[in-house]
Amino acid sequence: MHNNYFFIKKLCPYLERINQGGTITECFSQEKDELILKIENHGDAFYIRASMKPHLTFLTFPDNFHRARNNSIDLFAEIINEKVLGIEAYNNERAFKIVLTNEKLLFFKLYGSHANMILFQGDLFVKSFNQKLIADEEIIPKLAHKDFIISEEMYDKHHGDINKIIPTVGKVAGEYWNRYKDDKSYESLVSFINFLDTSNTFYIVSYQKNISLSLFKIGDVLHQTYNPIEACNLLYGTYISIYQINKEKAELVGNLLAQIKKTERYIQKSSERLNFLENEARNEEIGHIIMANLHRIPTKITEIELEDFYHENHSIKIILKKDLNPQQNAEHYYKKAKNEWKEKAHIKDNIASKQQKIEDLKALIIRIDQITSLKELRGLSKTAHHKKKHEDPSVDELFRKIMIENFTVLIGKNSINNDLLTLKYANKEDIWLHARNVSGSHVVIKNIPGQKIPKSVIERVAEIAAYHSKAKNDTLTPVMYTFKKFVRKIKGAAPGSVIVDKEEVIMVQPKDY
Repeated sequence: MHNNYFFIKKLCPYLERINQGGTITECFSQEKDELILKIENHGDAFYIRASMKPHLTFLTFPDNFHRARNNSIDLFAEIINEKVLGIEAYNNERAFKIVLTNEKLLFFKLYGSHANMILFQGDLFVKSFNQKLIADEEIIPKLAHKDFIISEEMYDKHHGDINKIIPTVGKVAGEYWNRYKDDKSYESLVSFINFLDTSNTFYIVSYQKNISLSLFKIGDVLHQTYNPIEACNLLYGTYISIYQINKEKAELVGNLLAQIKKTERYIQKSSERLNFLENEARNEEIGHIIMANLHRIPTKITEIELEDFYHENHSIKIILKKDLNPQQNAEHYYKKAKNEWKEKAHIKDNIASKQQKIEDLKALIIRIDQITSLKELRGLSKTAHHKKKHEDPSVDELFRKIMIENFTVLIGKNSINNDLLTLKYANKEDIWLHARNVSGSHVVIKNIPGQKIPKSVIERVAEIAAYHSKAKNDTLTPVMYTFKKFVRKIKGAAPGSVIVDKEEVIMVQPKDY
C-alpha cells in the first residue's frame, strides 16, 4: 500500500507546497472511521480525506467535497482557523505531521488497523480521532524521528530480512525483496533502498490479488503517475472499484451456491422417493396377489395374510377395505400403482429440470468470475434477481407432495408454510384437513373439476394429517376436514392459526404415506 516511509517522504513536500500558509477552515466526519480536513489558501480549497478503517487505511485528496447536511459532525474545533506552517514526514516512520500556528501539531499515524490522527499542543496531548487507541496519547511527535542507518551489522543480525531491517519499507517492497530478489547481498540491499528513496514514479498495480501502490513495476500495472497526490487518488479509486466488485461477486456467488445446495437437497429427497417407488412400493404386486387369491379372501375383513409368490417361502400381510369386495380391493391397489407410475414420471421430470438448473447456476458462477466491470456485474445481478423474483418456487419445493388415488395431496412443513399452503395455494373447493386440538401440518386435497373426492381418499389423507401432528403416536386421532372456503385467518393471529367453520371429524389411526 502507500502506508510506507518511502512514499510518505515523497508525498509530504507536495502537500506542503500546496498548503503552506493556508488556513484550516473545516474538520468533520460523516462516516465512521473517516475524517475530512479542508484547507483554504488564496481562495482555493484543498481537501484531505483520511480513511482509517481497519481494512481501508487511505489518504485521498478530492478536488471538491460536498458535505452532507445530516449525519455530519464537526471535529477538532481547536485547529479551526489555524494556519499551516509546514508538513513533514518522520524518518523511517509511517507517519507525518502538519505543523500549525500556536504550537499545535496534527500527527497522522498510518499504521493500518491502528491508524489515527492526534492533536498535540507542544508536547502535550489534546485529543485523538480514534479515542480507543489510548496509547497514542503518549506519543511525543518531536521524538518520533528515527535514525535511518543500514549497517552491515544490522544486515547480518537480521539475515538480510528487509522487513526486520526497515519495518516501514512497505508490504510490496518487502515481499519482492524477500521472495523474488536473487541477489540479497548487503550491497544489493543498500542499492535497492537507495532506489526506493530516489524513485519518483508511482505505479498502481494488481499484485497477488491485491491492489497496491508500488515504487517499481510488479504484477499487473494498472496506472502510472509521477504525482504522489494523484497516485493516492488512483490507488483509492482502483482499490474501491476492485474491492466493491469482489464484494458484490462474493455476495452474488454466495446466493447462487445457496440455490445449488437447496436444489441438491431437493434432488436427494426426490431421488429417495423415486428409489422407494421403484424398489419398495408393491401396490401392483399386492393387486396381483389378491387377484390370485380371490376365492380365499372373505368379505368385510380389514387384513389378511397370504402367500407372497414374489418372494419364495414368504407371506405378506395385506390391508383391505372392509366395504370393498376382494376384486375391488385389488382394483384399489392397481389404482394406487397407476398413481405411483404417474408420480415416478413426475419426479423424474423434476429431477432432470433441477439438474439442468444446477448446471445453469454453475455456468453463471463461471461467468461472474470472468466479469471485470462493476456495471456489467450489477446488470447481471439485476437480471438474475428479477428472474428469481418473478419465478415462483414450485409446489414441489414448497410443500411435501404425494398422490392418493389420482388426487394431489399437499402437506405443510411448518407454521409459516401452513399459512402459505392454506391462504395462497389452496383453492376454495379443495378439501382442507388438520388433526383436531393439536398442532400439526395443514393438509390439502386438490380438487379435480367434475370429480367428487371419494370418502376413501379423505380417510387415507386424514391418517396422513394425523401422522403429521403432535398426535402421531396416539392409537386413534380425531381429524377435522372441510372445504378450504370454510377456513379463514384472523388478522394478527399467529402463523398457522386459522378459524374453521362447518368441519366434519373423522377418527383415524395415524399413518404416513
